[in-house]
Amino acid sequence: MNSKKHLDFGSVASDVATTIDDAVTRSEAFQKRKLEKAKEDGLLFSGSGAGRSSAGASDGEASRHKPKRTKVARATREQPSAKASDPWVNTTFKVKNSKKERLHRLHLERQLAGLTPYTKQDFIDEAIDYVLGKYERASRARVAGE
Repeated sequence: MNSKKHLDFGSVASDVATTIDDAVTRSEAFQKRKLEKAKEDGLLFSGSGAGRSSAGASDGEASRHKPKRTKVARATREQPSAKASDPWVNTTFKVKNSKKERLHRLHLERQLAGLTPYTKQDFIDEAIDYVLGKYERASRARVAGE
């Protein structure tokens, strides 16, 4: 006896929709826990940030609100301060934990306040420009003095 199973596509679609809804709910809960942990760790202020506070918002609503990126923010990321044709590259290095936490706090505070620049990448780029300029001037002064 050869029996074939027939797929009930309505049932499959319903299962997929339920799975997606569950994943979204878990993701929202995860984002809420992450935000609460950042507040507990002192990385975020509980007060309002330029009208973008989660105070008074529903649980799901608070985790979904992100400041809209402006054209200014995109332009800052796409055009490094030195040269417009200078491409972004990936690099990895270690920093002290205290500096990482300060950078993360600055990033979150500026993002919640809707200020630009607010990306960690922009902060690091600006800091590297500053340090390189400082040491390049010192090297030129030393070479000129010899």
